[in-house]
Amino acid sequence: MGAEQKGFFMNLVEKNDAISEAKKLINETLYAAAIECLKSILVDWPDDLDVQYLLAHAYWDNNQSGHADEMAETLIEKYPEELRSNLLHADFLCRIEKKREAVFFYDKAKKLCPEDLADSVAEEYLKRGSECW
Repeated sequence: MGAEQKGFFMNLVEKNDAISEAKKLINETLYAAAIECLKSILVDWPDDLDVQYLLAHAYWDNNQSGHADEMAETLIEKYPEELRSNLLHADFLCRIEKKREAVFFYDKAKKLCPEDLADSVAEEYLKRGSECW
Protein backbone atom coordinates (compact mmCIF):
# COMPACT_ATOMS: atom_id res chain seq x y z
CA MET A 1 0.00 0.00 0.00
CA GLY A 2 1.46 3.35 -1.06
CA ALA A 3 1.74 6.36 1.25
CA GLU A 4 -1.16 8.11 -0.48
CA GLN A 5 -3.42 5.07 -0.14
CA LYS A 6 -2.38 4.63 3.47
CA GLY A 7 -3.18 8.30 4.19
CA PHE A 8 -6.60 7.92 2.57
CA PHE A 9 -7.29 4.76 4.55
CA MET A 10 -6.33 6.46 7.82
CA ASN A 11 -8.55 9.44 6.97
CA LEU A 12 -11.41 7.06 6.27
CA VAL A 13 -10.88 5.27 9.60
CA GLU A 14 -10.79 8.63 11.40
CA LYS A 15 -13.95 9.70 9.58
CA ASN A 16 -15.78 6.51 10.60
CA ASP A 17 -14.60 6.94 14.19
CA ALA A 18 -15.87 10.54 14.18
CA ILE A 19 -19.25 9.44 12.77
CA SER A 20 -19.51 6.81 15.51
CA GLU A 21 -18.68 9.46 18.10
CA ALA A 22 -21.33 11.82 16.67
CA LYS A 23 -23.96 9.07 16.77
CA LYS A 24 -23.01 8.35 20.38
CA LEU A 25 -23.37 12.04 21.24
CA ILE A 26 -26.78 12.16 19.53
CA ASN A 27 -27.91 9.09 21.50
CA GLU A 28 -26.80 10.86 24.68
CA THR A 29 -28.77 13.97 23.55
CA LEU A 30 -25.56 16.01 23.40
CA TYR A 31 -26.70 17.62 20.17
CA ALA A 32 -24.44 20.70 20.19
CA ALA A 33 -21.35 18.51 20.53
CA ALA A 34 -22.64 16.14 17.83
CA ILE A 35 -23.24 19.10 15.51
CA GLU A 36 -19.66 20.31 15.96
CA CYS A 37 -18.33 16.80 15.38
CA LEU A 38 -20.39 16.36 12.19
CA LYS A 39 -19.45 19.81 10.89
CA SER A 40 -15.76 18.96 11.36
CA ILE A 41 -16.22 15.77 9.30
CA LEU A 42 -17.79 17.80 6.49
CA VAL A 43 -14.65 19.95 6.26
CA ASP A 44 -12.80 16.97 4.73
CA TRP A 45 -15.81 15.08 3.36
CA PRO A 46 -18.22 17.83 2.18
CA ASP A 47 -20.31 15.56 -0.04
CA ASP A 48 -20.91 12.79 2.47
CA LEU A 49 -24.68 12.38 2.40
CA ASP A 50 -24.78 10.25 5.55
CA VAL A 51 -23.05 12.97 7.55
CA GLN A 52 -25.24 15.71 6.08
CA TYR A 53 -28.34 13.70 6.92
CA LEU A 54 -27.18 13.14 10.51
CA LEU A 55 -26.32 16.83 10.82
CA ALA A 56 -29.77 17.93 9.65
CA HIS A 57 -31.43 15.70 12.24
CA ALA A 58 -29.03 16.87 14.97
CA TYR A 59 -29.95 20.47 14.13
CA TRP A 60 -33.67 19.62 14.44
CA ASP A 61 -33.12 17.77 17.70
CA ASN A 62 -31.17 20.78 19.00
CA ASN A 63 -34.04 23.15 18.08
CA GLN A 64 -32.01 24.77 15.31
CA SER A 65 -34.76 24.40 12.75
CA GLY A 66 -33.42 27.16 10.50
CA HIS A 67 -30.20 25.23 9.88
CA ALA A 68 -32.07 21.94 9.53
CA ASP A 69 -34.57 23.37 7.08
CA GLU A 70 -31.79 24.91 5.00
CA MET A 71 -30.03 21.55 4.85
CA ALA A 72 -33.24 19.77 3.83
CA GLU A 73 -33.71 22.25 0.98
CA THR A 74 -30.10 21.91 -0.14
CA LEU A 75 -30.13 18.11 -0.04
CA ILE A 76 -33.30 17.77 -2.10
CA GLU A 77 -31.83 20.14 -4.69
CA LYS A 78 -28.52 18.25 -4.83
CA TYR A 79 -29.93 14.73 -4.53
CA PRO A 80 -33.51 14.75 -5.84
CA GLU A 81 -33.51 11.01 -6.52
CA GLU A 82 -32.08 9.93 -3.18
CA LEU A 83 -34.39 8.20 -0.71
CA ARG A 84 -33.21 9.97 2.45
CA SER A 85 -33.22 13.39 0.82
CA ASN A 86 -36.88 12.94 -0.02
CA LEU A 87 -37.76 11.69 3.47
CA LEU A 88 -35.84 14.54 5.08
CA HIS A 89 -37.51 17.11 2.83
CA ALA A 90 -40.95 15.60 3.48
CA ASP A 91 -40.28 15.79 7.23
CA PHE A 92 -39.24 19.43 6.82
CA LEU A 93 -42.42 20.27 4.89
CA CYS A 94 -44.53 18.47 7.47
CA ARG A 95 -42.92 20.45 10.29
CA ILE A 96 -43.79 23.74 8.60
CA GLU A 97 -47.37 22.60 7.99
CA LYS A 98 -47.04 22.12 4.21
CA LYS A 99 -48.69 18.75 4.38
CA ARG A 100 -49.84 18.46 0.78
CA GLU A 101 -46.30 19.09 -0.47
CA ALA A 102 -44.94 16.65 2.12
CA VAL A 103 -47.10 13.83 0.75
CA PHE A 104 -45.47 14.24 -2.68
CA PHE A 105 -42.00 13.67 -1.20
CA TYR A 106 -43.13 10.81 1.06
CA ASP A 107 -44.62 9.13 -2.02
CA LYS A 108 -41.47 9.75 -4.03
CA ALA A 109 -39.34 8.26 -1.25
CA LYS A 110 -41.51 5.18 -1.22
CA LYS A 111 -41.00 4.76 -4.99
CA LEU A 112 -37.22 5.22 -4.65
CA CYS A 113 -36.95 2.53 -2.03
CA PRO A 114 -35.10 -0.67 -3.04
CA GLU A 115 -37.38 -3.69 -2.93
CA ASP A 116 -35.50 -5.34 -0.07
CA LEU A 117 -36.17 -2.26 2.07
CA ALA A 118 -39.67 -1.55 0.80
CA ASP A 119 -41.51 -2.92 3.83
CA SER A 120 -39.43 -1.04 6.38
CA VAL A 121 -39.60 2.21 4.41
CA ALA A 122 -43.33 1.75 3.84
CA GLU A 123 -43.69 1.32 7.60
CA GLU A 124 -41.65 4.47 8.21
CA TYR A 125 -43.62 6.29 5.50
CA LEU A 126 -46.92 5.38 7.12
CA LYS A 127 -45.65 6.38 10.57
CA ARG A 128 -44.29 9.74 9.39
CA GLY A 129 -47.23 10.42 7.13
CA SER A 130 -49.72 9.78 9.91
CA GLU A 131 -47.71 11.97 12.31
CA CYS A 132 -47.79 14.74 9.72
CA TRP A 133 -51.59 14.82 9.67
